[in-house]
Amino acid sequence: IELGLQTKCFLQLCDIGMRKGKARQNLLYRLHDGEVGAASWPRSLISLPPRFCARIDAENVRESLARAGMGSLLLELESMLAEHRLEPNSAEFRELIATISTRVSDSAQQRAVFFTCHGDVLMQRLLQQLVGERGEQMKASAAVINDCVQVLSELAISDVHQAEALSSQRPLLALLFRLMGEKHTVDAALTLTQELLAVGIDIFPLSNVHALPELVASLSPRGLSLVGRALAVLLAKSAEQTLDGVPAPECVAPDLCASCANNQLLLAMPCLLPRIVSLLRLRAPPPGLWGHMLAQLPNTQGLVHRWADESEHGWEHLGEAPLPQMVVLLSPEQVPPALRDLVTANPTVIFPGGNATPTPAMALNAGTGSMHLSALQTALWSTLQADLLYVLWALMGGKTKQEAQKRLVELGLLDVLQAMFDRLDWTPPLVPHHGQHGAGCSCSPQSCLQMQLLRTLQALCEKESSVASYHRLLLHPLSSPSTPSNDPAAASSSAADSAASAGDADATSAMDCSAEPLAPDSAARDLLGADGPLPPLLCAPCNNLPAVPCGQGRSCTLAPQDSLLHRILALLLQQPPTSVYLLGLASCVHKWVQASTVAEQLLVARFPGFIDFVLRQLLCEETPPEPQLQVFFDLLAELLKFNPPLLAAVQTELVHGQNGPARAQLFLDRLGTNIVDASIFVQCVVLTVNADASPHRGRRALQDLGLLPADMKGARPCTPADEKAVIATVSAGVFASHVLSNRAKLVLQLMGAVGVSEVSVETMCVINAAIVFFVIAECHGEREQLLRQVAAAANDAAAAISAFSNFLKLLVFWSDVYHSHSCERRFLEFSSGIPFDTWLSVVDVLKQDVRKVAQEAQPAA
Repeated sequence: IELGLQTKCFLQLCDIGMRKGKARQNLLYRLHDGEVGAASWPRSLISLPPRFCARIDAENVRESLARAGMGSLLLELESMLAEHRLEPNSAEFRELIATISTRVSDSAQQRAVFFTCHGDVLMQRLLQQLVGERGEQMKASAAVINDCVQVLSELAISDVHQAEALSSQRPLLALLFRLMGEKHTVDAALTLTQELLAVGIDIFPLSNVHALPELVASLSPRGLSLVGRALAVLLAKSAEQTLDGVPAPECVAPDLCASCANNQLLLAMPCLLPRIVSLLRLRAPPPGLWGHMLAQLPNTQGLVHRWADESEHGWEHLGEAPLPQMVVLLSPEQVPPALRDLVTANPTVIFPGGNATPTPAMALNAGTGSMHLSALQTALWSTLQADLLYVLWALMGGKTKQEAQKRLVELGLLDVLQAMFDRLDWTPPLVPHHGQHGAGCSCSPQSCLQMQLLRTLQALCEKESSVASYHRLLLHPLSSPSTPSNDPAAASSSAADSAASAGDADATSAMDCSAEPLAPDSAARDLLGADGPLPPLLCAPCNNLPAVPCGQGRSCTLAPQDSLLHRILALLLQQPPTSVYLLGLASCVHKWVQASTVAEQLLVARFPGFIDFVLRQLLCEETPPEPQLQVFFDLLAELLKFNPPLLAAVQTELVHGQNGPARAQLFLDRLGTNIVDASIFVQCVVLTVNADASPHRGRRALQDLGLLPADMKGARPCTPADEKAVIATVSAGVFASHVLSNRAKLVLQLMGAVGVSEVSVETMCVINAAIVFFVIAECHGEREQLLRQVAAAANDAAAAISAFSNFLKLLVFWSDVYHSHSCERRFLEFSSGIPFDTWLSVVDVLKQDVRKVAQEAQPAA
């Protein structure tokens, strides 16, 4: 009796809701929102009356009799699972899944009913039962499994909230990785995996995937090319979190965070890095990828089906697939946005070169242009290779940086990048620059691979200590083109060993340094000024460059023309202001000179036209867009850091000529109005003028320049007067004189440039720039004097209180970050050459000083 009354009540409420015609008055939504009864909406449709389920999504009663509603379909599916009468290969079951998939794709209303009835939970249960564990044979055909995955993909792509709900289901993501290991299910699984990994709030731990190393080892070249896309999205999520806002507390083994644990797990796979490097050697995709590539284009399902059984080759026969003989008709509307620019220029026909004859119908449409199929192949393969490069870039960061750098150099990655750099087209595409590039980037296929290549070179050149510095390998002659290796693990480690040893300061004593220092060439003399002080030019081995024998025709003062660094510099100087490659190339040079020796700085500075090019980027008539100012301020800063003679020469270059004073004033105006972007430059100028305050880097640079007594025997004699004369010349220049004479105003500006709520890893440099003034003042016994000058520089007492209060909060934030992040402490010490204990002691004293000054200013306010 009770069940009958409940059923009658359900049906009456359902009819009332349908007659009102309002979505939120429908019984389905009222039950879901908890407006009817005390019990929550059931997780199983079986607990509801069958007639209710049959009518749950009907627009009216009569229509519900004409066709089965979504509720009935899901109820039937759940009954099959509950009653153990599921027959995955039966026609009835296949038709049921196909119908549900079609309905979900039909409309937002059908997807809403499906989700509200917990069809997503039911579909996940079904997939777990059909797929099983790794090593077990799947219980259903690939077509049925792909339909189930497609249903969830429709939900995720159509509604970000539903995608977030699905992304929290770790068993589902683990299952999708299992499906990506199968040839016939990888495409559907990859689509859903990318979507969920991108929108998920938390980083998915790869340890949840059962036997992941074995799964990766079993992937064919085609499989790894596709799975690399999912890995790139996952690692991009980690990279975004490390750059956004306050960094999370540093994790320590064995309690690693998901991001670090993922990197460690991937790096520990013996076959992953060698096989990625092997795939990057290929100019064209390996066999088996044509079906996937055509699946990226709408209205090509017939062609995709034709290539469904495309043969694949194993790693022992890795090679490039021959171009298939086929014709594809395209219009710009048929392709995804990433390919639209490519096809718009050649919109009608794509056909293989010279071997196929277009039909008369095609010829009628070919008037607006045609394009070889190889162009489409290159574009699509470039996007996959860009994702593989992104994986390597991500592994060369964080705790795995040094190990990943070393292994990749041993595997010959630099040769691969050099060959790729030479064969790619560096003509800037006609698309606007849109900031950072990486996995999921909307770059066109013509630029995505180039941008990721530059980012990978930047990661390879990054330095964390003076022990291993692989950036010097970019000075080696470019190797001749070679065919892809069949043995990806067979690579010599001599390059890595030589580069690492070259970074060791003690290793230079074992090199042949008997040659006399080279005389300055005409380019260097023009740059530094014939009448100005010329720093001594040491031979390459003495400056920790690759051991190029002296006196054998190769200059130690210029990048060899057959080196990758020379080609990067030459290409950079050819870029127009709107080029999407401008900032990527500049960042490569920035990473190369960052924390480098004075000889390496001179090597870059003497490249013909380089200094003038950098200054022009900072002195555009209109203020350059973000982040151009920051990139070129940072590049100029690292080029001049701890090199007083070079700083003097660049200052002279700026004011040289008829428009020199105007250029100098514009530079100072840009610096003052963009203090956040210029903060590292200000910091480097202060450190260079006070290089003796940096015991680990500044003093050593002065020794290399012959301005301080050297420790090794046979050093050039020098006196403190030499150093003072050079510093005096530098201090009179336009940069240094402005910074020194306005130090109180600059410190005040830096103290209030960012608030605590705005600070991130990227803007920590602003706090450090303010602190470094006090670190140097402490060395000279002027800390308290500088504080009084900063307070006096404020317009009034209220402004002083505001700035000092903000700075006190920044100092507390600074202490929290550096106390909890050993990697940040190491880099700060390595970059500045000042021991961290010195930074810490000054900050601790500053906190007390700032409180005191703020209290003294309070009565006046």
